[in-house]
Amino acid sequence: MNGISKHRSVGKCLLILLVGLYGASAWAGFIQVQGEARRLVQPEQARLSVSVTKLAEQPEQAMSQVDDVINKVLRRLEGAQIPPQQISAGHISLGPQYRYDDGQRHLLGFQASRDLSILVRVAEVGHWLGRLAEAGVTEIAAPQYLTLDDQALRDELYGLALADALTRAEALLPEGQTLGPVMEISELGGGGAPRAAMRESLDAGGRYVSGPVTEQVRLTVKVALN
Repeated sequence: MNGISKHRSVGKCLLILLVGLYGASAWAGFIQVQGEARRLVQPEQARLSVSVTKLAEQPEQAMSQVDDVINKVLRRLEGAQIPPQQISAGHISLGPQYRYDDGQRHLLGFQASRDLSILVRVAEVGHWLGRLAEAGVTEIAAPQYLTLDDQALRDELYGLALADALTRAEALLPEGQTLGPVMEISELGGGGAPRAAMRESLDAGGRYVSGPVTEQVRLTVKVALN
């Protein structure tokens, strides 16, 4: 067989293979696509996460210094009537800290750390950043902005995401077939996780103002083929 005949034979085999694969997809009786929908909404709450780290000669001293700061923070939250369910205690760690000089290890002391996070109203972010710093916390993470659970908005986004998926399915229909009933719907990713603000600035009153956050729904949809 010459070179031209070999190429023709290989090309014919590839064509048969592609047709077979396409036919198997159609014979499977369904098409699976993804759809998504999103809305920009203004956040109502912010999560402030802080940590306190202290180094002391003895482990008890390090823990005592950390506890003093955390207890001061908790007293301020209690005085402001922040509900306990909006306060989350984080991790506690304690361990020795060393410095190495010319291969020699020298004990610096014992380091203790505690974490804490609170949920506050967006309008109070600036206020609490100041009060937490005054209480002696050693690190404050960037605020995480959240929206309150809005089932009506979520329902709307589910409907829009489903419509988007069906539109994509129509565009990918095999020739000669139509869409049948929806067989299965599953959601991709978590919808309740904190989202980052698009912007954050000070308003005329010196308060922190968050930009909108993105509420998003992503679905995988399996649709029967007729």
